[in-house]
Amino acid sequence: MSQNKQGFFKRLFGGQQQKHMTWSRNHLFNLTNDNFIHNQSNASELIDDGFAKVSDLYAIIKKISQTGADMELQVFKVTRDNEYELQRDGELFDLMMQPNSKQNQYDFKENALVNLLTSGNIFINGSEAVGFGDVFTSLNLLPPQYIDIQLEPVENGMDAVKYILSIDTLMRNLSPEYVKHIKYFNPTDYGVQTGWGLSPIHAGYLAMKSARDLNIAESSILANKGASGLLTNKGDYPLDSEEAQEIQKAIDKKIAGANKFGKIVTTNASVEYIQMGMSPTDLQLIESGVVKLRQLCNLYGVDSSLFNDPANKTYNNRKEATKSLYTEAVIPSLQKIVWGLNEFVVPAYNKKYNAEFKIAIDKSHVPHLYEETKLKAEADYKVAEGYVKILESQMTQDQKVKSLMMAYHLTEEEAENIVGEDARAID
Repeated sequence: MSQNKQGFFKRLFGGQQQKHMTWSRNHLFNLTNDNFIHNQSNASELIDDGFAKVSDLYAIIKKISQTGADMELQVFKVTRDNEYELQRDGELFDLMMQPNSKQNQYDFKENALVNLLTSGNIFINGSEAVGFGDVFTSLNLLPPQYIDIQLEPVENGMDAVKYILSIDTLMRNLSPEYVKHIKYFNPTDYGVQTGWGLSPIHAGYLAMKSARDLNIAESSILANKGASGLLTNKGDYPLDSEEAQEIQKAIDKKIAGANKFGKIVTTNASVEYIQMGMSPTDLQLIESGVVKLRQLCNLYGVDSSLFNDPANKTYNNRKEATKSLYTEAVIPSLQKIVWGLNEFVVPAYNKKYNAEFKIAIDKSHVPHLYEETKLKAEADYKVAEGYVKILESQMTQDQKVKSLMMAYHLTEEEAENIVGEDARAID
């Protein structure tokens, strides 16, 4: 066991000598022997060298975050009959529409999703206002790469006792009462011991690094590629520099320009053209970019056809990919934010107004999900219509049970319950 891990367990079980432990965004990686992780994968690098420099990664995260930001978060009041009444005014509604003075709901959600998708963590700082009671009237997002967590050992693991925001000369100590930490589950050693979420980029660090290095390699190939060929004199006497320059000017004048594209040009000079094409290795390197794109898409559960994968761009693929974008990537990530808000913000409003509020995602304006809901409703109606025909027939109860089982693949118990309820309703 490494000294770092021994030190962790010593502090955890070694009595009252040290009550609190602070794990910074960079110290996280000292808990493992893997120097590769320690040296390469701190939170700032995942954002600065991953999201900000790898074009495919930026495109994927931008697509998910902006699509999620477009889905409205609505406020509902739950009635005594357990019905949901949509709220279009009130303090909680106003807070959801304008979480803080600098961000509307769209900006807040986009920012929060980018934080989650890049670092695996979201930190929301709630603020109260004089005269509004104990409810939060402003919600601000803290940059995860500048947050340190102070932990305290408890019976079931570790609890956060303080969040520390540290940017250059600015330092603020924040109580967990005013900070909501939303994260992706992290089963690694440092995740369990520190409470930090696992970034998808961290999990796919090698794919991200390869994609970044590939971009650099492609840029180098194109930068050094230059001219597409050489024109050399086949005569007995080589050209001097002045003659070569004159020939270059003549060639540029005769063959350069879009209006000369595809045109055959003749010459009476004895020259030879030597093509300078890319080597098979260069071509293979550039083509491997599609593989990196697919690897990055897999990290986020999105289909590569949405990002110009040339081998995966049929209409049906694109349609299913767009639907999958919502169900596999956007909604699950946005739902984590909704659960966090329902835990962090809503209880105080419930107490203040002696009511039960809920925040939920509005999915009604997503055409791909609406189409699926419509088809399901139509199928349910046809099934119900079929039930009625069987139940209203002159068959015996046993015959009705068997007909329902055969027509709709029901179990005997399910079919008997349907027939039994119909019989009781008639009586």
